[in-house]
Amino acid sequence: MPVIRIEIDDEGTQAFFQSLRQNTRDTTELMTAVGGVMVKSISDQFLSEGRRYQGQPWAPLKESTLNRRRMKGRDAYILRDTGNLFGSIDIQEQTHTYVDVGTDVVYGATHQFGDALRNIPARPFLPETLIPEDDESITRLTDMWLQQKIDESEMG
Repeated sequence: MPVIRIEIDDEGTQAFFQSLRQNTRDTTELMTAVGGVMVKSISDQFLSEGRRYQGQPWAPLKESTLNRRRMKGRDAYILRDTGNLFGSIDIQEQTHTYVDVGTDVVYGATHQFGDALRNIPARPFLPETLIPEDDESITRLTDMWLQQKIDESEMG
């Protein structure tokens, strides 16, 4: 009986996927970029005084706080009196599989969650979940990073 055999030499394909696996093993560079997106997003939350994530502004400052600041010649920006908390937002920890973004300022938790005993309202500056804009930015970054790794694998 006549037979035709078709063989596919997939050596090149296998080499490509091996190279791609090797090139995508360490995602530290990607995690650094994702962390940068989140640092900017959190900074924008400060600048919008709460509107970026919840759409609602943070609770206003008490009149006594405003008066104290005026006497010291300071502005009325919420959570940015000294700039210490605002300036501390950065990548706190990072590996090739995750990135933690936040603050190492001790009183940050008080402002994030509030303190009923001291009558300090919650003014969340860290997101509970990704907002669509940040999700899209991270997806674009990931796509670009992966395309770069694909291109490198095709060359090598």
